[in-house]
Amino acid sequence: MARINQYRQEPVAIVGFGCRLPGSNSSPQKLWDFLERGDIASSAVPKTRFNIEGHHDGSRKPKTMRQPGGMFLDNIDLSAFDAGFFEISRSEAVSMDPNQRQLLEVVFEGLESAGMTLENIDEQPIGCFVGSYASDYADMHNRDPEDRPGNNAVGVARALLANRLSHFLNVKGPSITLDTACSGSIQGLEVACRYLQSREIDAAIIAASNLYMSPEHLIDTGSFGTAHSPTALCHTFDVAADGYVKAEAVSTIIVKRLDDAIANRDPIRAIVLGTATTSNGRTPGIASPSASSQALAIATAYSNAGILDLNQTTYIECHGTGTQAGDPTEVGAIGSIFAATRSAEKPLLIGSIKSNIGHSEPAAGISGLLKVILSMENGFLPGTPTFINPNPRIDFIGNKVKAFRSRIPWPQDAPRRASINSFGVGGSNAHVIIERPDLATLTNHISSYISTDDGFDVAIDEAERPYLVVLSANNSDSLRSGIQSLGNHLINPRVKVRLSDLAYTLSGRRSTFWHRAFITTRNTELDDRPNGIPSVYLCSLHAMYHLGGLQEGQSVLIHSAAGGIGIACIELALHKKAEIFVTVGTEEKRQFLEQTYGISRTHMFSSRDARFATEIMKVTKGRGVNVVINSLVGELLDASWRILADGGNMVEIGKRDILDRNNLSMEPFDRNCSFRAIDMSYSRHVNDQMVSSLFGELFALFNASNIKPIHPITTFGFDNVVGALTHIRSGRHIGKIVISNSEQNDVQILIRPAMRRLHLDPKVSYVIVGGLRGACGTLAIHMAQHGARHIIVISRSGISDEASRRIVASCNLYNCDVTEARGDVGNKEFVRGVFKSAPRTIAGIIQGAMVLRDKPFETMTLDDYRIAIHAKVEGTKNLHQVSKETQNQPLQFFTMLSSISGIVGNKGQANYASANTFLDAFASYRHSLGLHANTVDLGVIEGVGYVAEQGSAIESRFDAHLWTPISESNLRKILTYSILQQNDNAPLNASSRAEMITGINYPLPSDASELASDSRFGYLFNSRADNNASTGEPSDVGDGDRVDQAIQRFRLLQKSGGDAPNLKATCLEVVSAQVVKTLRLETDPEVGRPLIAYGLDSLSAVELRNWIRTKLGIELTTLDINASSLVALSEKLISKIPCPNPNKK
Repeated sequence: MARINQYRQEPVAIVGFGCRLPGSNSSPQKLWDFLERGDIASSAVPKTRFNIEGHHDGSRKPKTMRQPGGMFLDNIDLSAFDAGFFEISRSEAVSMDPNQRQLLEVVFEGLESAGMTLENIDEQPIGCFVGSYASDYADMHNRDPEDRPGNNAVGVARALLANRLSHFLNVKGPSITLDTACSGSIQGLEVACRYLQSREIDAAIIAASNLYMSPEHLIDTGSFGTAHSPTALCHTFDVAADGYVKAEAVSTIIVKRLDDAIANRDPIRAIVLGTATTSNGRTPGIASPSASSQALAIATAYSNAGILDLNQTTYIECHGTGTQAGDPTEVGAIGSIFAATRSAEKPLLIGSIKSNIGHSEPAAGISGLLKVILSMENGFLPGTPTFINPNPRIDFIGNKVKAFRSRIPWPQDAPRRASINSFGVGGSNAHVIIERPDLATLTNHISSYISTDDGFDVAIDEAERPYLVVLSANNSDSLRSGIQSLGNHLINPRVKVRLSDLAYTLSGRRSTFWHRAFITTRNTELDDRPNGIPSVYLCSLHAMYHLGGLQEGQSVLIHSAAGGIGIACIELALHKKAEIFVTVGTEEKRQFLEQTYGISRTHMFSSRDARFATEIMKVTKGRGVNVVINSLVGELLDASWRILADGGNMVEIGKRDILDRNNLSMEPFDRNCSFRAIDMSYSRHVNDQMVSSLFGELFALFNASNIKPIHPITTFGFDNVVGALTHIRSGRHIGKIVISNSEQNDVQILIRPAMRRLHLDPKVSYVIVGGLRGACGTLAIHMAQHGARHIIVISRSGISDEASRRIVASCNLYNCDVTEARGDVGNKEFVRGVFKSAPRTIAGIIQGAMVLRDKPFETMTLDDYRIAIHAKVEGTKNLHQVSKETQNQPLQFFTMLSSISGIVGNKGQANYASANTFLDAFASYRHSLGLHANTVDLGVIEGVGYVAEQGSAIESRFDAHLWTPISESNLRKILTYSILQQNDNAPLNASSRAEMITGINYPLPSDASELASDSRFGYLFNSRADNNASTGEPSDVGDGDRVDQAIQRFRLLQKSGGDAPNLKATCLEVVSAQVVKTLRLETDPEVGRPLIAYGLDSLSAVELRNWIRTKLGIELTTLDINASSLVALSEKLISKIPCPNPNKK
């Protein structure tokens, strides 16, 4: 054996990781659950990869695949990529190797796992080391060079796997892609440890990606082709070993020096004690393994770590590919190092994750590393599931090693220290030693998951004080998705989270993005909470005097001046002898302000459009106003902001533009103007001391008769709160609205009662029709959470599939048994058998059966019609009749999942719509018999069910302006409401007990042509819902029409010398629409964000510049465009418009 150098390695902490692995293991927690069950990933080839039937026939002939498939990321759509998040243009994203795209996503997940924010790592000395082996995407492009996308050379370059990470994260350490074949990721860890010890970097990202998109390299006629398993399994240590199964994987680990991680209170998941790499040198063949070189790597790693007692190592995660030569060689190398001093009674435990998820080549090392870290944290060692009959060529006894098929507890008397082997096909060997951190170091990491062996506590703890829980995302859709994901995580019975830990992690250990949401709460039930509003005078006093700084003799513009706050501001302005300008909407309000406060008509304006700004500038002779009290939005806010006098203050008392993150012009800032916002609910600033001071100031003004109470007062009784709110919403009210008892001693107030909780009877059975794979699965878990302990599931296909088994397992966590009743609900005798065989009385039914046979009615056959309605119509009648015939007690509830297609119809679904209409009518029929029933007309359900499974093709049929998607959380609430509606004593709404309609937006936009002509929906319309009402522009034009019409308006305004706000708004619309086209964005960009954040590069900047020159006749440089947001770009365009010549005819 070669000499081992004397080098002492510094401990390194693994502080975070992320993964996407076969078996739908898209997170470390899912991976652990998978390993704990002893599962083996499927070897079926997804249709999105390649056609296996065109390459494999089982004959093992030359030029055919020996391996019948592989292990894939079966739940990952490789074409789905949020290019905007990573500041990449859509065209560049198309050219990028999916390995690059997946790495960006998984590394970001790994950084979140480590609690490392993008802000904190920006420009830091952090290294990126990525293992890579092949580029299928390049091979695919090379088949047809003429069809390759632009930037192909950069898109498929393997060097960019590491460089792309460094570029996006803006980190300055070494950026290296390593190709040592199957040992690449552990080689990357070894290199990272060297850089950390030299102090050249402070942290490192080690990652690898192996996507299997093309079968060519598995059609090898040489000796290497025999390395692939014809059974598509890695039979590690087993006599059946016949090669390895190629697998996909994308994974990462984040490492720091241990001392730095402790000082920074990072979540230390494991400690790297030692690493080493060796080469086989000359062997009989370049792909032949070498026991001596493998042993040298192991010995060197332990020497580097300074570990002398090898018996302290409990487990080795083997390379374990399942080849006849590889496994015996590896075990022999292990034995040559560990066996000499080891007791035969305490053999070294060995295993390999390749038995579960295949061999992911460069990413395989991290997969094994993750398995070991998770096993240390959970106290169990997963087995090697394909190890059934020991390979006789492996000397288990002589080498003092033990392999095992099922999970075993981590030995109580053994330290949680383990080693990982990783060997490259060309002889590049790597070894790493890791150890679980001690308890003192572990305090900075707390898992939100409870071990299944510890039981479950579904009680929700109340914190001693409220905490602020914050979330942010790159766009509004992602924010909503993040909120939903967090909510779904927190209701998982296996999750237990301290609110203080959650609040800290989300606020201090997460990157901050453009769109944000927050909630103040005492528990982890993240419902919205209303905030109280202080009195109008406190708000007005703070806005006018403290934030606005109104001085005697100055001028003020008060918007919505006839309301409570408006009148309070007028009173305060009169005390300062200020010149008052107002906007009001009706003649009645103008008369009131003129007669009550003496405000001149020349100082009154309408805020229906931005002309008030031009008129105020004329009245003030171009000076503007000193203070603006603003509640307007959009371009009206912008117009108000721009008419401030030099050094003026604008006080924003509204919230909409702030919450929508709208833009604000920089021009007034150049004149020393200030923009200030007021939020009286912001408790950190608006505290008791501040409120007390404001009250003192307010009472002093009252006592001196400088201001007087708000008048007029319109009073509504406690029994007419709805009328009061309607009056406010109409926009006609003047003064203050007061709700009182109207001099009545005993007022019967209509209140919304506290929502009753759903309590299901644990002593009865409940039936769910329709299986568990879609929406019904979510409802089954919901029922189990609320007391159901016996559920019978009627389904033609049964509940033995993986998705259904997960639902059953979730129900079992609540001690709820789930029984399969496999058959046709439309067969009355089958239904009768289900009821008779039920061990307990069936007390409730959810009829969720659904069969689709979508076709235009003119091509629909009688069979198409009957098949679609059979389960809903015949099945419902059978459930109704059999429940009456076989049971003495009537059903407590009979909920039928219908669809809004039965209300409004849907193209190609005449059969489905008629079946749902039947359900609606049948609910009324049961009510006429005195029986319980409720039909739920569901809209679009997102996340689960048919629409979610079919993807965007189905979702695109539904106009988001009309239909509100129903989340899983809302679906569960809907079921609760449906069951409570069927309570004889206290239904939620007695007038609509039979039917519940969901998923329709309110208010509906005025251009909702699909529903506008139907009088049933008339009350749902509200002109305020039409976002385009103020401009009169249609909202249903295509992109091309939209751009062309906007260009026409822009040119007309340009020629006529239109006012700046309108010109800017139109210019913004023109440029925004073209940017969407140029960068191939899926949604409109945020107007205030830099265009580079959406992937604008030099080529697309040139394209946009040329378009502006051609279409708008304005010359810009690419520097103007590259350095701009949409707002800045629009202002630049307007600044370059030549002034119109008034003398030109």
